[in-house]
Amino acid sequence: MTQFTSNNGSRIVRPGHLERRQVQARIAASPARFMARRIIALVVLAAATWAFTFGQSAIASNTPGSASSFTYVTVSAGDTLWSLADTYAPDQDARDWIQDLASLNALETAEIYPGQQLALPQR
Repeated sequence: MTQFTSNNGSRIVRPGHLERRQVQARIAASPARFMARRIIALVVLAAATWAFTFGQSAIASNTPGSASSFTYVTVSAGDTLWSLADTYAPDQDARDWIQDLASLNALETAEIYPGQQLALPQR
């Protein structure tokens, strides 16, 4: 608070003029400011949750909003991506089919293992 001394020696306090720290403390701690911050935090959290949930479903489907069903095959001992292409897509270019299969199943390498479940691309 700002204090002044009058001519007769008494101190006059002007409550309307607060020190800068006191003003900042009152603004930061006010209930309205606290409630506004909580509402903003909840809105941001809700938007992030919505974006994550619906973003994942859009990535997982071929066409946004469409439900796709795939045929799955279990890899046997000795199977390769090339043998699967010959078996399940004999009339297609094997390289394109294998690329679609790897993309669909998030394969990072050409290695597949017995017992592994693979979704087959539809054409």
